[in-house]
Amino acid sequence: MLHQGARIAVVAPAGMPSMPDLEAGLELLKAWGYVPVVGPNLRSQHRYLAGTVKQRAADLVWALTSRDVDAVYVARGGYGCVHCLPAIPWAEVVPGRLLLGFSDVTALLVALGQRTGVTGVHAPTLDKLATKTDAETQAAVQRLLAEGGEVTLPGRLVSGQADAVEGPVVGGNLCVLASLIGTPWQVQADGALLVLEDVDEAPYRLDRMVTQFLESGALARVRAVLLGEFTRCTVPREAGWTLEELLVELVEPLGVPVVCGVGVGHGPHNLPWYFGGRGRLAGGVLQVRPRDVVEAPGARRPAAPSPA
Repeated sequence: MLHQGARIAVVAPAGMPSMPDLEAGLELLKAWGYVPVVGPNLRSQHRYLAGTVKQRAADLVWALTSRDVDAVYVARGGYGCVHCLPAIPWAEVVPGRLLLGFSDVTALLVALGQRTGVTGVHAPTLDKLATKTDAETQAAVQRLLAEGGEVTLPGRLVSGQADAVEGPVVGGNLCVLASLIGTPWQVQADGALLVLEDVDEAPYRLDRMVTQFLESGALARVRAVLLGEFTRCTVPREAGWTLEELLVELVEPLGVPVVCGVGVGHGPHNLPWYFGGRGRLAGGVLQVRPRDVVEAPGARRPAAPSPA
């Protein structure tokens, strides 16, 4: 999908990345034959964020609309992407542009996937890619960047029918998705295969977020639920149940296939997949192809200043 020498904009619309980890990620992109181009405000700081809303949004808009950028890699998740969404000129976003990230970047993937022709990829953020990601995940990201095509996410079918189901693949971080309910950025999951993961949440909080999702009606017409890794979401030692049992019990009444052990999340194993891609789930194995790119009405490619 990206030619050798392609220019990849690197921006931080959320939390502040670890600079040593980010530098390692930049070097890895160079080793793969790409040219990372850092946003002017990439190393900025404002409280617990990577710059003010104005700084973060300016870098993101540049990365999404500039003619001399081929893809966008988000430096870190954390929190803050939702601040930038109102500033995005939706009709000016370059159709087909790749944007990679996960965790808080879920908010960007949802909004861009539903409003533009961006090819969103749920994948490790750049500050994790070189130093906190296993070799299989790195190879999968490199292959996706270079070749595109279908990706495979194996898992275990634990509930529901084994017959194949198809639909767009959406989802990401459960906490972020729950926080978008009732906003203009709420994920549209009708007819979709929903992937969920999270980190550092107590089981009762996960229960609350899934219950909010269910009671909102957002999952009423979902076609499957796929559960990834829930990192450091620790069940009390004295509990006579597992986190998997809790989550499956919550979503099982939907009457759709429920798959566990999908290799996405905040651990080293975080396989990439296309947000909004065309998915086919059969026997616990999800195959995802990139969605067709559709030019948004009035879309254009405005010139934008290159970063310093």
